[in-house]
Formats: sequence, C-alpha cells, structure tokens
Amino acid sequence: MAEVEFPWVLALVALTLITAALLHRAPELVAYECNKALIESLAVAVNVRDRITHAHVARVRIYAAGMGQLLYCSPAELQALHDGAILHDVGKIGIPDHILHKPGQLTPEEFTVMKTHTVLGAQMVEQIGAPLLISVVRSHHERWDGGGYPDALAGEEIPRVARILAVVDCFDAFRSERPYKAAFSEAESLCLLMAGAGKQFDPSLPALFKRHLPEFKVRIASMPAAHFLFLGPEIMPAQAVAAAPATGFAAPSRERLDA
Repeated sequence: MAEVEFPWVLALVALTLITAALLHRAPELVAYECNKALIESLAVAVNVRDRITHAHVARVRIYAAGMGQLLYCSPAELQALHDGAILHDVGKIGIPDHILHKPGQLTPEEFTVMKTHTVLGAQMVEQIGAPLLISVVRSHHERWDGGGYPDALAGEEIPRVARILAVVDCFDAFRSERPYKAAFSEAESLCLLMAGAGKQFDPSLPALFKRHLPEFKVRIASMPAAHFLFLGPEIMPAQAVAAAPATGFAAPSRERLDA
C-alpha cells in the first residue's frame, strides 16, 4: 500500500527552519527550537493522518499540566508533559495506513508493527535533546504491571512523566471516537481508568485525576474555540473543497476527502 505524503508539511518545515535561523538567540537555543519545531510539524502531520484534533492535544495538555502541578513536578517535567501531549505519538509517521486506520482489532503481526511507533518516536525526539520528553514518547505505553511496551518496564521503573501522560491520554482517547470504537461516556471512561489502577496505570493516578477532573473541565471550557478545529479538509471552505484540480492532476473523490 502506498504511503501517504504530506508535501505541505515540507513547506511548513522549511518555514520553521527559516524562522528559527532569524531568531536573535544563542546558537544552541536556536538549534533546540528548530529541531523541536521540525518534529512538532511531523507530529501535526501524524495527527491529521490519525484523525486527531487540536482539541485532543489541548485537552491532554490541560490534564497533564494539572496532574503535574498536583504532583509537584519540576519545571522540566511540566515542559515534557506539555510537549509530550503533541509529540508522544510522532513515531506513527512510520506506521502504514492499513494498520493505523484499521477499523477492527489488529492482528498480532500488525500490533507488533504498531508498537514500534514508541521506539521510532523516541529516536526522532532525541534530536531535540530533552531526556524527559524522550521518556514520555518511549514509555507512555508501558504498564504498571510490566505488561506494556517497548521495554516491559514495571512500577516506578516507568518515568513519572510517562505514567502521567498515559493516564490523561487514555482518558481522552476513551472519550473520543476512533476508527475502531465509539466514544465512551465520561462515567464509562472514568470506570475504565479506575479499573486499570495498579494494572495498566500507576495506582495513585486514576483516583487523583477523577477527583480533579471538574477543575480540569473548567479550564477546558475557557479554551479559545480555535483549539477545537479539526486538522483536515473539513475546515476548508466549501468552494475550496470543490475547486477544480490543476491541469494534469486527478480530481480528489469525495471518499478520499472523507477518509
């Protein structure tokens, strides 16, 4: 199956590089910001491809920041949680579409391929040079009981930032519609979190999240409407979607736009 290409991402990356080069800052800071912006551009492409909205990322950031503050995380940990909200699945750029978009359960072979996104993502994020962020990207699918991946870490072997991100990302994923499932209610999602305490999740985190969810929802309600836009053709004006292709290019089908 042919891979999806994102030519517009290359233009965005080029613009990012030019902007970073014009910053009047220390060279090492420019390099850090440049690498981070480049990888975030790839993460945006992954989110488009994986039908992820700005709203999901924004909500996860609020949940993660709130949990980090409650747990007295260091500034570096809080930054890793903020950045990890968009970058944790960046490695999915290397997962084939037929696996990423499969509406049903993955086969063991397909799941083996899917699991590689954590390692690939961590390798990509290494270019930023932020160890805690690397931990978020690599370890957010580890399980408290040791049954996760890619390293089968257990308990407090799992970096705290990855344990936090796992809880908040899973909750919002439960609440969201995906190709392979319908959205769960808030009550159902909280029940799933609580059932995973001490198994999938750090036993102390689901209850803490549940207790403070009303506060997090207040923060989410105050977010600008722009955060809830979908990254994809749906946000284009109707006349833009209906525009004729340039000479030599086939007109996109409605099915393709809706895929």
